[in-house]
Amino acid sequence: MPPKNLLNNWTDEKAAQMHNAIFVAEHRLAELDLFSDDALARILDDHPREDLGVNTMGSDPARRQDWQEGDAGGLDGRALLEVTKHGRLWLNLRRVMDHHPQYRRIVNQLYGELELACGCGPIFNRSANLLISAPEAIVYYHVDSPANMLWHIRGTKRVWAYPLESGVVSDETIEAVLSGEKPEEIEYRSELDQHAVVVDLIVWSTQAG
Repeated sequence: MPPKNLLNNWTDEKAAQMHNAIFVAEHRLAELDLFSDDALARILDDHPREDLGVNTMGSDPARRQDWQEGDAGGLDGRALLEVTKHGRLWLNLRRVMDHHPQYRRIVNQLYGELELACGCGPIFNRSANLLISAPEAIVYYHVDSPANMLWHIRGTKRVWAYPLESGVVSDETIEAVLSGEKPEEIEYRSELDQHAVVVDLIVWSTQAG
C-alpha cells in the first residue's frame, strides 16, 4: 500500500510557489516498491517499445549533435536496467498512465494531493513519463512546454533551471515553442548558467534491490 500522503512537509509557502516559481519540495515516492530494481525491470518488460525512448549522448552540453536515438532491440527489462546503470543511457518510458494501472494510481494520488495542497482546482490534463538515466547521462538545454514537475526518486541528479524573468529566452522564442513553430531544444551558451537555479537532488532509497 502506498503511504497515506505522498507529499511530505508541504507548507503554505511551497503551495504558493507552485503557481510562479522554481522550487524544491519533499515527497515519499522512494518508499514505494514500484521503484525498486525488480519493479523497474518488470515495467521495462511490459512497456510498449513504441513508447520507449532509448538515447545516448556526449558530455559537452553545447554539443547537442551528440544526442542519439537508439533502440532497445531484444534486451529484456533486467538487461536494459543494468546497461543503463553502467553506460551513458537515458530511458524515457512515455505515457506511463496509459499503459500501467499501478503507476496511474500513484500519479493520480499525487495530482489529487497537489490540488488540495495548492488550492489550484481540478487538474484535468494529467500525464507522466518515467525516466531512468545513467549516472553520467545529461539532457541538453531546452524549453519545457508546458510547465513540468520533476519527481526525483532514486540516486542523485543536478538540475539547472532558468527563470523566465532572467531573460535567457526571448518572448518570441517561447511563443514559437508553444505554438509548435520551433522545437523545444534551443541554443545553449555557457554564460546562461549564471542565471540558473542549480539544485542537487539526492535520494537514497531502500528499494534498490
